[in-house]
Amino acid sequence: MAASISRPALALLLILHWALLLRIAGVWDQGFRFCDEGYYLLHPITMVQNPDAAGFLYYKHGLCAVTAFWVWLYGSQPSAILLQSGLWGMVGITFHFLLVRRLFTLRIAVISSLVLASLRYILFYHRSHLSDGYALTLFIAGLYCFVRFSGAGSGRSERNGQARSQLLWVVLYGVIAGFAFTVRIQACVTLLGAAVLGAALLMWRHRRTRNCWPSAVRLAGLTLAGVVSVIVGYSSVMVLLGERIDWIRTLEWYQKNLTIAGGSAAGSPAVILQHLFAFSSVPFVIVAIIGLIAALVQQRRQCRIVRLWLCGCTLGLIAIHMLAAMPWPRAHLYIVYLLTIFFAVGVSAIGARCAHMRCGAVVAVAIVILTIAAETVDAAAFFRLRSGYGQAAEFMIDRDAENRKRRHFIGTHSWPVTACDYGRGGYIVYDLPATSYSAFCGAILDLHFRHNVRFMILDLNITYFAPSDVNHLLQEFVLTNPPDLVVANDIANDAQCVADAFHGRPVREDMFSNTIIVYDLAELSQRIARSPGFSYTNDKDMLEQFKQSGRADGP
Repeated sequence: MAASISRPALALLLILHWALLLRIAGVWDQGFRFCDEGYYLLHPITMVQNPDAAGFLYYKHGLCAVTAFWVWLYGSQPSAILLQSGLWGMVGITFHFLLVRRLFTLRIAVISSLVLASLRYILFYHRSHLSDGYALTLFIAGLYCFVRFSGAGSGRSERNGQARSQLLWVVLYGVIAGFAFTVRIQACVTLLGAAVLGAALLMWRHRRTRNCWPSAVRLAGLTLAGVVSVIVGYSSVMVLLGERIDWIRTLEWYQKNLTIAGGSAAGSPAVILQHLFAFSSVPFVIVAIIGLIAALVQQRRQCRIVRLWLCGCTLGLIAIHMLAAMPWPRAHLYIVYLLTIFFAVGVSAIGARCAHMRCGAVVAVAIVILTIAAETVDAAAFFRLRSGYGQAAEFMIDRDAENRKRRHFIGTHSWPVTACDYGRGGYIVYDLPATSYSAFCGAILDLHFRHNVRFMILDLNITYFAPSDVNHLLQEFVLTNPPDLVVANDIANDAQCVADAFHGRPVREDMFSNTIIVYDLAELSQRIARSPGFSYTNDKDMLEQFKQSGRADGP
């Protein structure tokens, strides 16, 4: 007779089924939504299509390596890449369940994992090809390694071999932190900060022992092993990628990230609360705060240090982010994750308080159901949003099937989104001469005839990034020259996407806010020359001059 599955394993299996449903529902039609999702795919595609290419990789090296392997297996379609992100999210949920199970009860682990699987704030990154979802999984795995290192939740047989396994868990923690640096620097820094806090608490726990020096020396040795492991984790990725790395641009990328982190304060200290209440349900936030207070007040002897460590990590991150006032929801992702643990603690505390009225279990179940329902309803609306970039890419591929070498096009900061399907992109539309309608049209003709540019894409990035005079000129251009394709774009309808992509600035309603406009320059060039707004002295001679100049390959 087959062995029956245990209760924890069955609970985890059911949670993962629910998580998978939320992460793949409608993902084939969703597509990428803004620049970074496609940008992080360009280098992996290059790694697969041109294995001998060198000196091109300069950002998020670990994420590019992982994604390149996935592209090699399943291709570069947005749906395949979004599926990879969802599966990484499920790995994180598994580590989360195991972590909470060791520190608390099975009931708290189930509640916390269910909420983690359903929380719209986190689900957003598990349905996006952003580095944050991948980094969160590494962060959770690192926390689990620290819990195993501390021995929290261990049985007698595990404690007997704890001394032999501590080095293993320290090494794993360091390797994960080093790898996290190549995925998202914030995840590595957060893990290192958590390790420092954890080491300080462990030293404090041994302060009253009769002979604390052996423990201090051992902890110092383990710390050194952890530091070496961080270096090994980082170096392994960079050595694996080898000559593909452009080290000068890599160092510039690191400097840029440090500059952004150091000077990103763009809002009030309450911006984190604004994001929590805007992108999470009210029951979740309130109960999580109650749980955090309960965890601080009701410190039990079992796993006391590690639970205090989790509280310290959460409060420390909240304090840091209130001081930094970073305007991106993604910056607060690790705080939201930790609050999922304290939400379950809060539900348990509320249920215990209501136990004397014989309704504790009913109240606890009602809170969990209400929270998951609120998050799922919010996520259901999110699932229906479509970016339209995939449809634009299909249009360009169909139009340009006879000449696959013409891979450049004019676009906005979203050009990498379509470049994943079509080509390299390379020309920013609002960097073209915009002093007059005539000068702008001349720049388009020059790029088309001299540099093989076939298409121009206009979208809501114009609304956010283009100066007002350029925006007005582009609107005039569209009204004067009917587009070849207009696709609905729902990005501006999703508040979290807007907050992450455009720092929360309000949407300025214009013709680019909810549409993607595509021009085929092979046809547009003829219309431009006949346009009454095109005021060159001799349009026909100028057009003929462009044609005779040749169609040299673009840069």
